[in-house]
Amino acid sequence: MRLLILGATGQTGQQLVQQALDNQHHVTALVRDPSKLDIQNDNLKVLTANIFDEDDMKLHVQGQDAVMSCLGFPLKKPVLGYKQATETVTNAMKATGVKRAVFMHSWYSEKVTRDNADSFIMRWVFLPLIIGSVLDGMREAEVYLDESCKELDYTVVLPGGLMNKPMTDKKFIMEENVWAIPGINSRIARADVARYMLSIAEDETSHRVVRCIATAE
Repeated sequence: MRLLILGATGQTGQQLVQQALDNQHHVTALVRDPSKLDIQNDNLKVLTANIFDEDDMKLHVQGQDAVMSCLGFPLKKPVLGYKQATETVTNAMKATGVKRAVFMHSWYSEKVTRDNADSFIMRWVFLPLIIGSVLDGMREAEVYLDESCKELDYTVVLPGGLMNKPMTDKKFIMEENVWAIPGINSRIARADVARYMLSIAEDETSHRVVRCIATAE
């Protein structure tokens, strides 16, 4: 497949780029600073782009089989980048006829689910006071996809706590249109998130859903 990867210099994005190349995909990585992506491969193009410029994005989306996003934005209030980038990317997709997209967000982007977080610290400190604004920004992008992108074949993948550990061969636990999986360990390797995103690239059963994931123990 021809894959356009956004957020390619982030920790999960780099895993996604490398695994895509390992699986013989042709990858275009859009970055702000090419020096931050230290991967060399004949099937990799690294390009600078403005993800908030629709005309710029049209040039890069054109001819791709799928767009995959591991974009992240700084902790501040409000976090507008998720929705703004999603609008720009999906408008470019509509204009160029590209339909498949996979976005990485996080458990608990839906605010009501945060009240059921397993630990006191998670429920009353980490989620509301530290990353709450980021989660709210993700949720705004999800609502936009649901309301304005029904003609696109998108999936929003929600991993839990991300770990910098090697890829495993563990089976995935998945729940659709939920924002947390009660009783399940949310910790997951970034490499496994990338593995999952690639595994559903051509999976029609994952179209137009939010899918919460974890790995089996």
